[in-house]
Amino acid sequence: MRILVIEDDKDVASFIRNGLVQAGCNVDHAANGRDGLFLATTEGYDALVVDRMLPGIDGLTVIRTLRASSNTTPVLILSALGEVDDRVKGLKAGGDDYLVKPFAFSELLARLEALARRAKSAVEAPATVLRAAAGVTMSCSNCARISSTLRNRHRLVTSRAMIVPAPATSATTAVAASVPSMVERSNAAAIHQ
Repeated sequence: MRILVIEDDKDVASFIRNGLVQAGCNVDHAANGRDGLFLATTEGYDALVVDRMLPGIDGLTVIRTLRASSNTTPVLILSALGEVDDRVKGLKAGGDDYLVKPFAFSELLARLEALARRAKSAVEAPATVLRAAAGVTMSCSNCARISSTLRNRHRLVTSRAMIVPAPATSATTAVAASVPSMVERSNAAAIHQ
């Protein structure tokens, strides 16, 4: 699993990171909301761990911004704010789960595994893409990669950035031009700018 931890407390972030690495995860860390939002929107993750009280941009704003941009990466909110109203606000902001500090690492890991498992099962449904008016069936993850490439056609798209979360449901996307040639033209245009 590839996890992004957005946590400003260095000790808590280190504890989570070390535990996740020992569990076999790839972990990136951001110490504030602004950096976390940047990583969450430019890299592909299986899940995010987001603290609510972050410097720069607070955790709920990070989550709302991700959801407004159709980013469906599962989010586990980690917070010292544990009242019912706090948890409800976090879930309504777009969080998928909420864990109150202090926490047991084994519970955090189990919750992340459950979130990633649910997201993966939702991604497996095939989608139909129209290519030059002919239907081509492909996985939602491939459809999401194509969609991401087209949305970022004025930027150089790296293979790492192509690992994007797919939509939760299958969809039909119309693509009028040849996707490989569009990717080549997009990357060529980005290099020449």
